[in-house]
Amino acid sequence: MFSSLLSLAALATGALAYTTHHVSVGGLKADGTPNLAFYPNNFKADVGDTVIFTFHVKNHTVTQSSFNDPCSKLTDSYGNLIGFDSGFMPVAASDTNFPTFSVTVKDTNPIWGYCKQLNPPSTHCQSGMVFGINAPDYGNNFDAFLYNAKQSTSQDSLLPPTSTVTSTVAEATYTQGYDNWSSGSGYQQPQTHKVIVGGGNPAQFFYSPSNITANVGDTVEFVFMAKNHTVTQASFDEPCRKIADTTYPPVYGFDSGFMPVSPNQTDNFPTFSIKVNDTKPIWAYCRQQAATFSHCGVGMVFSVNADPNSNKSFTDFQNLAVWQNGTGVVQPFGPGVAAPTSSAWAYSSTPSSYGSTGSSKDATVLNAVSGSDSSDDASMLKKLNDLAPAVLGLLGAIIALLLAVLVVGIILLRRSPKGYSEMLPTRNVSPSYSQVPITMPSSKMRTDGSHDYDEPFNAPARYD
Repeated sequence: MFSSLLSLAALATGALAYTTHHVSVGGLKADGTPNLAFYPNNFKADVGDTVIFTFHVKNHTVTQSSFNDPCSKLTDSYGNLIGFDSGFMPVAASDTNFPTFSVTVKDTNPIWGYCKQLNPPSTHCQSGMVFGINAPDYGNNFDAFLYNAKQSTSQDSLLPPTSTVTSTVAEATYTQGYDNWSSGSGYQQPQTHKVIVGGGNPAQFFYSPSNITANVGDTVEFVFMAKNHTVTQASFDEPCRKIADTTYPPVYGFDSGFMPVSPNQTDNFPTFSIKVNDTKPIWAYCRQQAATFSHCGVGMVFSVNADPNSNKSFTDFQNLAVWQNGTGVVQPFGPGVAAPTSSAWAYSSTPSSYGSTGSSKDATVLNAVSGSDSSDDASMLKKLNDLAPAVLGLLGAIIALLLAVLVVGIILLRRSPKGYSEMLPTRNVSPSYSQVPITMPSSKMRTDGSHDYDEPFNAPARYD
């Protein structure tokens, strides 16, 4: 009986270890146009975790695909369909009970998916409505998958003539004007791209979406949520500094300034907009600095029109920001919309040689900044690195000063008219003495060569 209770307790503990990830499908943008996106569209999940897709306004699907063919259903080598597919989930604007579709993660291989809805003159998949679970950080990463989707022609044969107003092809339904376009002209009307900045509880340190593709004339509107963030233009090489501080002559980029928002605020969020004037990449970051970390240093960066197939992709930009200003590890992406009907197992597509670089038991919450020892150590190392140039500069100045004094001394010595020894202090000794005369007695030399003064001198007798 006791062992049975222990088994049940172990099973309960194991069940509690799994995480449920919520992903929002579709919906409307702030301007009322359809939002052709999964949110979040790229995150990590562990084996046994559940991903719940919640469908919002319009009519979308959650369909598994492969990296090489993002806009086609996943098949095996014989052409048999093996991936999950939610089918179409129509949601009216007045609906409040949103349908859901669940997927259980059975391994750590990447899971790729898309919406198979058509949207003349393109498709939702071609518009970037794709997602990745456990996508590698390099190589066949999510940016490359998104690029493949936008270049895909898999669904082109399903598209009807552009003059058709409303049609149904197989399972796919679409309505003209579903996303801004001009019938038959192929001209894409300027769009407004909505980007959420921060928010969440606990706090989230990212832009959502963090990487977008925009046409010339489009507007990017940043909506600031809880806490206090900025959107500030940077350069690729220095992601966490204003572009004006890293260019010469200085390029004065955009800067929203700090936008404080109370966690209790529910509407009237502050916004900041920029207009896309050309197709060159735009790089930006949040310049907020917390007590032990910087927002940019944990990956709070943003890009427009970054080329995923170059060495200056959004992933490269984010990694560089974290490497230069943080712990060196990009944190997982954040939350979707919580929702409580059908489910499926996720089948792996072609295994990637890269695999997952790490996982989080809750990919819907950014837990990078928790005041851990590693964060404190990284902060201390960063401070030491910041002080190192100043200390080295001071030591160099002292050494240069000493060398200058030495050189001046040598020059002064060489220019002196006297020699070095003459410049040394001398001691003059002038003793007072007089010469003592020496009187030798007169002598005569004998025949043998001797002198007579060798003998005692006897004064001759004096006779008076």
